[in-house]
Amino acid sequence: EPWVTKQNPCDIEYAEDLITDTYPDMIIPTLSKMKYASLNNLEFGGQPLLTREEFDMITHDCLSLYQTKKKLRSATLLDHLMNYDAPEGLRLATAEMMVQ
Repeated sequence: EPWVTKQNPCDIEYAEDLITDTYPDMIIPTLSKMKYASLNNLEFGGQPLLTREEFDMITHDCLSLYQTKKKLRSATLLDHLMNYDAPEGLRLATAEMMVQ
């Protein structure tokens, strides 16, 4: 797929047409709810699914992995996944799925 060689997996900026915002600004209001009336008042044990601080920690982890090693400074996400060991690759892939 083209995105794996073209996009920055840690980029949280979202721009489409006239909307310029960050991804967490758009999703945190929903994910920080503790109860969803639209889901028959489904509750999550008094804890939000994801807080802004947790999202920021995931983003920080992504930034600590992406294009930080000398041989991967200009590499794509695919290059990183092909060169990292399994734990680092899984961390980067998971962060990408959360951030994007």
